[in-house]
Amino acid sequence: MKKGITTICLLGSGILIVDSLDVMEAVAFFLIAGRIPGTDIGISATAMHLACTAALGVIIGRLSSRPIIRRVLSMPNTPDKKLARA
Repeated sequence: MKKGITTICLLGSGILIVDSLDVMEAVAFFLIAGRIPGTDIGISATAMHLACTAALGVIIGRLSSRPIIRRVLSMPNTPDKKLARA
């Protein structure tokens, strides 16, 4: 019970800190307009498109390859019979 209360209080504190620093607004401006937080520098639309496309490709590739990686890692480490003859 005490652990749950502590976790909820820490989560609430984190939310209040993030809200007071306007982190979500900075992230939204970065994703929508390409404005780097804390500066007046903006990224061009083409560069933002390429960055978002690359990040999305990495995320989709990682999620789609997870079952394949698990299957390969769960295979037994026995040598192949054809390779043993050579």
